Parts: sequence; structure tokens; C-alpha cells
Amino acid sequence: MSQEWTIYPQKHPQKHPDSDSNNPHLVGCRIRLSAEDMSFKFLPADDDQPLSTSTGNVVPTHFEPFQSKLNGHDPHWWYITVDKLDDSQEELTGYWSHTNFHHEGEDPPDTWTAQAGQGVEIGDGEEKEKGAAASTSPKL
Repeated sequence: MSQEWTIYPQKHPQKHPDSDSNNPHLVGCRIRLSAEDMSFKFLPADDDQPLSTSTGNVVPTHFEPFQSKLNGHDPHWWYITVDKLDDSQEELTGYWSHTNFHHEGEDPPDTWTAQAGQGVEIGDGEEKEKGAAASTSPKL
């Protein structure tokens, strides 16, 4: 059986007081641990076709870079790392960039957080949460 986590909007009053989400392009995207080949798959919010597959099934790992508009209007290159899975396996966290993977000792990376077992509805240009919260956060 596969396990799946969904990236959610979350307010960050200290960093972005007027924003519901620090990167709406990632909101609703899913990360699935495939039982078939034991790899992580990165899926867009509106499709079950993976955009990328991880280089392994042990955290930390990263997805092969891919180009997509995700929930935006223009395509970008995406470099996404899965950094931590909490002990309960309910929350995944990681980094993202449009230019390269984050390396230890560099400036703080842009981050994302995803929650297991929930979905997000995207409609009328707004994200509607169904339960658990997660976030994306650009470095300041």
C-alpha cells in the first residue's frame, strides 16, 4: 500500500502577514511513497501522473529535477528535496528551489511541509483546506 502526503497552505504571520501561502504553486501537490518500486513520486494537485521520482526511498532524498507550471501560469524548473519524515510518519518536510538543490552550509533554503492522509480542494482560484495544515516557505 502506498502512503501519500499533501502540501497545504498555511499562514506565516512573522514572514508574510498578508499571504495565505508562501508558494501557491506547491499547494495541493502530493508526495507518494510507492509500494511498487519503493520510491517517492511527486504528483501535481490535479493529476495522478508523477512529474518526478526520487533517487531513493530513504529520507533524506531528492526528486529528479523537472519543469512544470504546477499551480502557476509559467513553467519553472523544480528542485525538490525530501528532508525529514517525522516519527509518526504523518508529516514530511523538505526544500525547494528553481535553480539547484540546497547544500549544507548554504543560506537557509525555501521549505515545504506536507501532511499525510488529507486532500486539498482547489477551486475558484482559492485553496480550501480539508483538515491538517502544512506549508511552503521562501527564505528571507
